Amino acid sequence: MNVATLRVIITCAGLAIITAARAIAPENNVIITKLEAAYTIEADCSSAAICVRAEEKRTYTATRANASDIWAAFYDESISIDRAKAPGATPIYRAWEDDDLFHSGARVCVLPLKIRAGKTIEAVVKRTYKDPMQFTKVIIAPNVPVREGRWAIEIPPALASQISVKALRLPATAHLDSIISDKGAKIYTLTAKDIPAFTEEKYIPSPLAVVPVLAISGMAGNWHDLHRYLHSLVDPKIDEAPAAADLARQLTADIPGNEIKAKIDTIARWVRRNIRYVAIENGKYAFSPDRPDDVLAKRYGDCKGSACLIRAMLRAVGIDGRMVWIGTRDDVIGDWDTMPSLGCGNHMIAAAILPDTVIYLDGTVRNAPDGFVPPSIAGAQALIENGQDGMLLRVPDDPKSHGATMLTGTASVAEDMRTLCGRLALAASGSQIPYLSSITDAIQTSRRDIYLEGILTGGSRSCHLDSLNAVHSADGAIIGIQATYTDDGAVISASGGAKLYINVSPLRGISLPLFDLPKRRYDAKIPLADDAAADITISVPSGYTAEYATPAKISTHWYDLSIEYVPDNDNVRCRASFKWKTPYISRADMEAWNEAARKARRILTTPLSLSRINAQ
Repeated sequence: MNVATLRVIITCAGLAIITAARAIAPENNVIITKLEAAYTIEADCSSAAICVRAEEKRTYTATRANASDIWAAFYDESISIDRAKAPGATPIYRAWEDDDLFHSGARVCVLPLKIRAGKTIEAVVKRTYKDPMQFTKVIIAPNVPVREGRWAIEIPPALASQISVKALRLPATAHLDSIISDKGAKIYTLTAKDIPAFTEEKYIPSPLAVVPVLAISGMAGNWHDLHRYLHSLVDPKIDEAPAAADLARQLTADIPGNEIKAKIDTIARWVRRNIRYVAIENGKYAFSPDRPDDVLAKRYGDCKGSACLIRAMLRAVGIDGRMVWIGTRDDVIGDWDTMPSLGCGNHMIAAAILPDTVIYLDGTVRNAPDGFVPPSIAGAQALIENGQDGMLLRVPDDPKSHGATMLTGTASVAEDMRTLCGRLALAASGSQIPYLSSITDAIQTSRRDIYLEGILTGGSRSCHLDSLNAVHSADGAIIGIQATYTDDGAVISASGGAKLYINVSPLRGISLPLFDLPKRRYDAKIPLADDAAADITISVPSGYTAEYATPAKISTHWYDLSIEYVPDNDNVRCRASFKWKTPYISRADMEAWNEAARKARRILTTPLSLSRINAQ
């Protein structure tokens, strides 16, 4: 399905609202005047949750003109659509295709709605979560504005002390209450007024991180119980992996027995290089890994497949390898211990348990350097396989895994006094290495140089490269880019040549967007917030001298920036540094962000000034 045609906003596990990809004007034509959603958790005689009955009713109106809209719900093996009804609407049932997923067992039920101006229609969708563990959250992100909304979650008496509902990021117009009914059931009720339609904005961390959410936890019990549930989804024969074991022994045959770290790195590196990562989601099977030998035979797998392959290979050479359930930043509802729910995890990695440390191994990051911890899981709480109860640790934030680039080079003014030429070399470290390699792997070979050129030039159309060369590590990862260059827009001559202004551009690729504050609604996160540094030597043309200004510095809540020009014999050295503190910007702080970004942009674009000696 073309993602430019439809956009998906997940409202709970297996349920989504789909909106046409169009801007919604402030004076919205289609609105929901009343929304009522009820979720009833049912239990069996043993007091275990057996299903969740969900019913949602909406009253639509078109305020100015006849209109069309759609309401859609996902379903799969774990969730059934029991009823989908609206006046004049025939439900459409289709397989769901997601461009970001290799395979998904999801299907979608779409109700096409026709609404006459000034009239109202009522639509209803009923569904059953046959596996209550899949009921983890309700995201309040309607595709059209809602005047009044009510969401109720009813928990039976036997589970009232076990299951809880927590509201995240509620607006001032919303309120969550809970009561105990006459029959002893606990009922959480969220009421809200004037809920705006969700609209996509650039730089949002993820919809889950910025919109109101009702998070449901404790369906399995505490985090130990949740670990037992997750472990029950693992094939009992997961340890039968003779092919993986043989491969592990072959790969590590020449490594001395006491060099455990070398064995771990060798195994993880082989899996990352040779097992193609594909995303697979299919109800509870999204938590059930393939057998290691099957992943090895296919040469592809999802995160669970690569994790279990690493685990099996580690165990084959005497290392304690284990599965680790974990959540990526901005995509989960909380920590395993405080909110035990499948909503706390969306990823699996492996871990090597050593006497004095734990080494975390993500098999999905192709060309990652040894010991690499992806920023998306750094600091996350890890639920680690450990008997029946599991154990909880927190993944360390490894500074060596932070992305960074270092630009070095030379620059000299050509005889025409308009062109800058020289040589540039960009060295990558941390998360920049797998990023560069993964992107270039996904690009057609004929276009890779164009992409690498864009990184080195910062997208400047006046900068032209020659002798472009990608620098590779011993195991094939791109760790740098080198080239000679000419830039026919980097030197400006003024006052008949008495002044030369050189645009050195030492920090290329730093993204400091300005936010449209009257329209902006959500918090933001700068993607690829990697540090950058530069050290460029500029040859001063004969007859000119450099004007050295005070080093330019700015320190903000989000980053530190500094650029200075210092004498170096007959040359000038430009030394620059940009270090991120946090890539997250709250909506309340965006005015301060914009002010700082404007100042930083001026610093980044301030040229080096040269004066002709006889003109002074």
